[in-house]
Amino acid sequence: MIISLINKKGGAGKTTSAAYIASCLVESGAKVRCLDLDPDASLTKWSSTGTLTFPVEPSNSEDLEKNLVNDTDDFIVVDTQPGDDAVIYRVASFSDEIIVPLAATGLDLGRLPSTLRILADVERMRNKALVSVLLTRVDNRQSISKEAQETLSDLGVPLLDSRIRDLARYKQLTTPTYLDEYQSVLVELGVLNA
Repeated sequence: MIISLINKKGGAGKTTSAAYIASCLVESGAKVRCLDLDPDASLTKWSSTGTLTFPVEPSNSEDLEKNLVNDTDDFIVVDTQPGDDAVIYRVASFSDEIIVPLAATGLDLGRLPSTLRILADVERMRNKALVSVLLTRVDNRQSISKEAQETLSDLGVPLLDSRIRDLARYKQLTTPTYLDEYQSVLVELGVLNA
């Protein structure tokens, strides 16, 4: 199964979400590999610290198909680069699940429609719902977090009930621990059992 983290905007939480999702899958006993398609190679750098429990392969759009075809992994988690419509479309075309991490800020909300348009094209082509939006950096004490949730619900965006709070643990390049919030995401998607 290929799970891709996609958002055209940088800084939305794609890399952190990829690392935590992969960690949850490894903890469940699955064989997991991550592809780092971001030219900044943040996930690859994180992996080089020795704190991740799964392999991370730097990749690019030229060798994408080769890296996504693999009979030995239960899951491939893809951390995509922001902004490149063609790469986003190609990755989405191969994905079984697409998670769009979205920081609960006005700026991030404003950039979401361009990401969803590309992904809607892929869903139409494949005749399958693939996309779920995951709110990240949620602080329920802040009105913008509540407004973001309400706005997305009102627009009919495929919004997950699971939320990722704005916590210090998600800002450190350490071994992902306290996997509960991301496990909830995978249970909600039907990837893991409760």
